[in-house]
Amino acid sequence: MTDHSPTVSIGIPIYNGADYLRVALDSILAQTFEDFEIVISDNASEDATPEICREYMARDARIRYARSDTNRGAAWNYNRVAEMAKGKYFKWAAHDDWLAPTYIERCVEELDKAGSAAALVYPRTILICDDPAEREFYGGHRVRYEDRLDIRHPDPIRRLCHVAKHLDLCNPVMGLFSREILLRTGLIRPFSGSDVLLLSEISLLGEIHEIPEWLFYRRRHPRASRLQNSTTETVARWFSTDVTSQRQDLLPPNTRLLWEHLKLVWNSSLPWTGRIRGVISYLATRIVRRARVFGGRYKRKLLGNTLAIRSQPDTRADVEG
Repeated sequence: MTDHSPTVSIGIPIYNGADYLRVALDSILAQTFEDFEIVISDNASEDATPEICREYMARDARIRYARSDTNRGAAWNYNRVAEMAKGKYFKWAAHDDWLAPTYIERCVEELDKAGSAAALVYPRTILICDDPAEREFYGGHRVRYEDRLDIRHPDPIRRLCHVAKHLDLCNPVMGLFSREILLRTGLIRPFSGSDVLLLSEISLLGEIHEIPEWLFYRRRHPRASRLQNSTTETVARWFSTDVTSQRQDLLPPNTRLLWEHLKLVWNSSLPWTGRIRGVISYLATRIVRRARVFGGRYKRKLLGNTLAIRSQPDTRADVEG
């Protein structure tokens, strides 16, 4: 590979992802925007992942592949690809998701247009629910999901509270970041909910823009990491194989995440008056959201409606994979 620094770096942290990896790589290589690199970090996979990665690397010089001898956890692997990247913009990509052909082109256009105001751009999401329970909850095999995280406002506290009010599935964390801004964050920390914390931290550093096009396909299948790891202990082991991190994450996840958010605001570069306002505003937003969530659940239970309220069936016929 040449020393050329690409406009976009796409990082794929992977562990035993052979089942779906080809679909993900093919969708990236089919992008209309071509000035990118793919950085793959293999967390000691035990399936055919290494062979597939080397096969694609031999076919396309834009692909770099690094393999760890031991599994060091998802947080380390996610951060590794971000740190290996060379592009002006950076995107994480999961081995079991895929992208519409214009995904990168449209995100680059939006980030270029926004300049330094935007830290993150993401398109709308189609959920592919291969898991029966997910299909029942979201109302179909293929559904459009509303992220509601378009935050174009100069006040960082208002942006933070918007994230606290609306964030649910964290789909935007797979969007396109300004790499310079992303590397000013703590990236993915080794505990449950750290992707939520990252989006909150990003909101303090810049705007988040949503592209009103359905360009991201997220597969929800039984072997997906967060569906397989459903207990506090297994989630802690997934994020980090370090025993110290696992012990720390045995705190109640919501309590840990609240504490981390308060630290994030208090340690930010805001003036002390802004930090006080941020802590109070964030706490108030979380309290109101909890009340609305519980109220909504009770209302849906009374009405006999158990479907997710942010999803609706998508009837287009252009999805593969």
